[in-house]
Formats: sequence, structure tokens, C-alpha cells
Amino acid sequence: PGPGRDRRRALAGGGRQPDCHGNISFSGNFSEDGTCGAQQAEDPQLGEMTGAPGYFPPLEGSPLIDAADADFCLDVDQTGKLRPIGAGCDIGAIEWGTVSETQLTATTATEDLSACSVTTTHDLNFRDAPDGNRIGSVPANSTLSVLAQTPFWINVEVNGVSGWISAEYVTTSGDCG
Repeated sequence: PGPGRDRRRALAGGGRQPDCHGNISFSGNFSEDGTCGAQQAEDPQLGEMTGAPGYFPPLEGSPLIDAADADFCLDVDQTGKLRPIGAGCDIGAIEWGTVSETQLTATTATEDLSACSVTTTHDLNFRDAPDGNRIGSVPANSTLSVLAQTPFWINVEVNGVSGWISAEYVTTSGDCG
């Protein structure tokens, strides 16, 4: 088998039988070989491992995209990216695609964070969206006003540019909700 097949087998129990045990829901699951009562059975089309902790993101065109049961759709994925992106949530812990400005505004505009500020504890990547593209960096010990937040990301303004930093590497002060 090629490296893609090995990667998928590792996610499903490393190829040991049985891969399925315990209390397994029969809705919203995906299986390459159709076991475990999965509704879909085909190549999930996963990318290379990325991130920390590591994960395998779905590739464009993956059958995982927009295929999750809406009853089990969390507000954010494993990386803190808002869900859903597109017609519905993706199967798995990682949502494929880029968060739109409309989603960010609808999710974050309800909180008044004018009295909230953060101080970075490390040099951080400055991104165009939660888990988005890197557009710069923010030095350690920078104190910034909070514009919006998700469970894992904080929207701040640096030199007149709005962007997102990881919530994991900041200390907060003031009323941050």
C-alpha cells in the first residue's frame, strides 16, 4: 500500500481487527472500507500531516466535505476554525476551507470586548483568519486590544491591520467575556 493508505489505516486502528468497538454512532461516520456502519465508504482524500498537534486535513474534493450530520456539528474544529464552512460541516475534526468575513462577523460581533486586552507570551504568527494564512508576526510581550475571539483564536489589530493570533499564547486582562 502507498503512504496515503497507511495514513488512513493508522487513523482507523492501525489495520488491526476489529477497528470498531465500543459505543459507535451510526450517523456521520466515514470508513474507507465500509465497516463500522459508516454511511460512506471510499478514499477520504486526506492531505499530509500538518499542525501541532498533528492532523490530516481533507483535500479539496474530499467526500468528507459538507458530509457530516448537522446534529453533531461543533461550533469550531480542532484548530479553532469556525464551522461550518460551505453547505455543512465536514466529517472529522478538521473543517476544509477558509472562514469568510461574514462568518467571523456573525460569530464574534455579539460580544463587547472593548475592555479586553491580551499580552503575547511568545512571538506569534499573525493570520488573516483563525488557522488562516500567515500575514505577519506579533512579538512576545505585545499588549493588544481584542476585537473578537473564538475558543482558540483572538482577533487583534497590529499596525492598522486586523488579524488573528493563537489564544494559547496570551494572557488576558480586563473583561474578556
